Amino acid sequence: MTDKTFGELSYEYGWNGKLMLNWLGKEEDVDLVVYGEEEEGISDYQRECFTAFLSAWPDLQAEVLNEIYLYYQKLVKELGYGDGSHPDYPLLGEAADLKDHIHLDLISFFEEGIYEGRCVGLAFSCSWDDENGCGVLLIDEHVEEVGYQDLVF
Repeated sequence: MTDKTFGELSYEYGWNGKLMLNWLGKEEDVDLVVYGEEEEGISDYQRECFTAFLSAWPDLQAEVLNEIYLYYQKLVKELGYGDGSHPDYPLLGEAADLKDHIHLDLISFFEEGIYEGRCVGLAFSCSWDDENGCGVLLIDEHVEEVGYQDLVF
């Protein structure tokens, strides 16, 4: 189906498509998932979330990167790798150092009522955890939570 806001989508456990998105100065081909039942289609709420997300994205990237950096620093400390002794958890001096360690893979748009506000999920693959990756939950175009990728599925 072709949605007026999301473009070309196919259905398999949610509406799936692709989106070209600038992530830290580089155009990325990102998977797109819009959750819901096939019979119900895409809601106006999900279209509103998508439009608001795209409008905020140029300024939101710095916040997302910084929050992932803070999450990473906390994780490194909790795991006892703060001395740089583990090759998968290098010491990073600032948020910008994460650029080579994360990749934006997927953006998800939830159904209305699951969270309060406009909710968008970002799933990243990351060099330090191939299995769990990193997920960022956005509410009203601000980072609400950072954790494993399953946070956004």
